[in-house]
Amino acid sequence: MRLRRLLPALGLFVLPACTPVDVGFGDAQRWDMAQQTANPEPAPPAEGAPMEGGNGVKGDSAVGNYEKGTVKQPTPLSGGGATTQGPQ
Repeated sequence: MRLRRLLPALGLFVLPACTPVDVGFGDAQRWDMAQQTANPEPAPPAEGAPMEGGNGVKGDSAVGNYEKGTVKQPTPLSGGGATTQGPQ
């Protein structure tokens, strides 16, 4: 009687040992990490070089609007019945 209860529990530990080891296990995760790391040690920009995608006039205007509290609020989106608007 005791052996009947022990065999199913023992099977739970022995059965996974029968599966083959996948040599590519974790490759997808390593690939994703490599794709997200464009350049782990980027060279500093040259002195006076413009920042890629940067615009000083627009940036200064955005900071000024933020400091004055006149930032334009984005329009809320609808997502199929669920609201996507943040906390008020």
